[in-house]
Amino acid sequence: MGRRTSWPWALAGLAIGVLCLAALLLAPAPAGKAVASLALDVILPGLLLYRLVFRREAGHTLLDAALWALGLGYAWAVAIALGLHYVPGPLTRRLSLGAYGALLAALLAANVYWPFEGRIARPTRREGLIILALAALAGALRLVNLSYSEFQGDEVAVLHKAAAAIQGRDDALFLHRKGPVEILLPLLAYSQGMAINEWGARLPFALASIVGVLTHYRLGARGFGQRAGVWVGLFAALNGFFVAFGRIVQYQSLVLWFGALGVLAALCYGEARQRRYLWLSALFLALGLLAHTDAMFAILPAAWLVLRATPEAGKRLGALLRTVAGPLALGLALL
Repeated sequence: MGRRTSWPWALAGLAIGVLCLAALLLAPAPAGKAVASLALDVILPGLLLYRLVFRREAGHTLLDAALWALGLGYAWAVAIALGLHYVPGPLTRRLSLGAYGALLAALLAANVYWPFEGRIARPTRREGLIILALAALAGALRLVNLSYSEFQGDEVAVLHKAAAAIQGRDDALFLHRKGPVEILLPLLAYSQGMAINEWGARLPFALASIVGVLTHYRLGARGFGQRAGVWVGLFAALNGFFVAFGRIVQYQSLVLWFGALGVLAALCYGEARQRRYLWLSALFLALGLLAHTDAMFAILPAAWLVLRATPEAGKRLGALLRTVAGPLALGLALL
């Protein structure tokens, strides 16, 4: 496949990025700005990162591609927002939009230089209907009337600290008694659009909860068969804990999703023996821990799957250390 085939993707990505920037600068409604921020900071970079990380992958379904792309997009958004917070002084709109715009341009250039050469398989009719049904059910319970109430309880604390971080308070994240991810996500839309409302602040968490349902389905189907996956997906879609925390600005949806994604990556590593899944597992588990220490419960099954896939580890400790040293360093660096 020649490099010219990536130009349509790059031009489309550039056009979407410009439209998102225009919406963030000109849209009158905070909700519209929140959607543009989510597209610019999460969805578009995630798609471009997926095309780089899996550029020769031939075994992914459309659902696989969507899960890994969104996971990479959230990781990208959180890591850069954390870095921008450490820049001394206020987080101005110019700095936030300029940083994400420049890095998005770098991703577009990388996609042209290293074009995507893989293939993405369409799901079967049965699986496609299952995925659509689960996504529709999860979306209806999480997105409908999302702004039903004003910010309340812990949501107020999160938004106060996001505002403090934008104003240049260097200790805003460190005064928070939980992980910083629940602050960093609404901080992006807030700093880039200079306004935010309940619907816009809750949108990234609702999306994470919906994608978390599909991740649990994929994890169950890959590990125990499609019927098990359907039951797991239904449980995640309907469980009151999952639904309630998918509708507020709090860390729980992120912990549940990143934890499941980290275990799924470990399972894929055991099946394919491709080290990139080991790196992804470490990345998503670290993101889960960056949201809250509850994510450590996902580390146990992920570690067991990695050990099970590394039979020489029982005989040679050095072999295991060489296998996990790089991914472990990545996770620790992010933390």
